[in-house]
Amino acid sequence: ANDLLLKSSGAIGTSTNALNTNVDNITISAVDIFITENTGISVDSIDVEVNRVGIDGVSTLTTSNATQSGITSTGNLVLQTLNGTINTVATNGIITASGNVLLKAGDLSNDEMFNVILNSNVTATGNISINSDFNITQNVDIKTTGLNKTIELIATNDITTAQSKVIQTNNGNILIDATGALKIDTVNAGTADVAIYSGSTISDYDATSSIIAKD
Repeated sequence: ANDLLLKSSGAIGTSTNALNTNVDNITISAVDIFITENTGISVDSIDVEVNRVGIDGVSTLTTSNATQSGITSTGNLVLQTLNGTINTVATNGIITASGNVLLKAGDLSNDEMFNVILNSNVTATGNISINSDFNITQNVDIKTTGLNKTIELIATNDITTAQSKVIQTNNGNILIDATGALKIDTVNAGTADVAIYSGSTISDYDATSSIIAKD
């Protein structure tokens, strides 16, 4: 399938039995969300239309489900790929969760390079973990609003935060770990702690860039 729109007043998948997909684009609204995508996936805005057959069996009426954008979870969200990149589309790919968030781009055979590319904000009340088979490209803000909740970014190559974009918690610890180069702008853990690891270089943009971890 090209596009998949999922909306539920309950959960979609479980922690032990995720909903398996093989689609290009997705939008989801539910309580707990557990999705395992077979290849790569983009979080976007989707509108699904069908032709409704009339009682005469001939006449048709095109009907459309309401357009839905991004991913909204009122519980926990786990979106992972077995073998592909996770991409969130600008504006339409916003991810919000009332619980924890895991975004994980995998490489089943360990022979390719798949990324997490964030072009829309990621916000959670709980903890946020973003794990990439290769690069993490952060063109937006990543924030957790719950007190003492944490943010973790792990990539087997580079992590790049665009200028003026933040990684921010509400007095929760932040871990950023890149096997390759790491470029940041603002990392704000409030009164909590920050750990930054790189197998190459660590850099920022200018005097407005800042790492904040202060009682």
